[in-house]
Amino acid sequence: MAFYSDNNGAPFTGKHGLMDRDFAPATAVIVPNSARTVYISGIVGDNEDGSFGDFRTQCFLVFEKIAKVLQAAHPDFKSAQEAWASVFEVTAYHVGSLPDHLPIELEAANKYLAGAHPTWTSAGVSNLFHEGQSYEIHVKAALP
Repeated sequence: MAFYSDNNGAPFTGKHGLMDRDFAPATAVIVPNSARTVYISGIVGDNEDGSFGDFRTQCFLVFEKIAKVLQAAHPDFKSAQEAWASVFEVTAYHVGSLPDHLPIELEAANKYLAGAHPTWTSAGVSNLFHEGQSYEIHVKAALP
């Protein structure tokens, strides 16, 4: 996949100007025609008993669950990071303060998306489907 990092269409060259982190979102991604596309949504950060912890717990659970779905879709992925490298688009929904959530979300992105640069939109919403739920993401991935 080809990643583009700024509004002028320049190829991705490194860290995003707004974030001194390993992860940086792209503004555009070109997906090869030969890729199989997987759409994942409805993955929530609930605990095994169905309860919801704090935002940090939910965020990391969502990332881990999506990695497992991607690995099930393409068993050749040997790690969560390899699975997440196939993701080219993320839409994140937050209940609560986006500025408070961003450092945690970036920490999860740095863990799971090392070297990957999907497009990314985060939106604040008043609530999500489940009581106590504060995070949900929708992803699109291109499998080889």
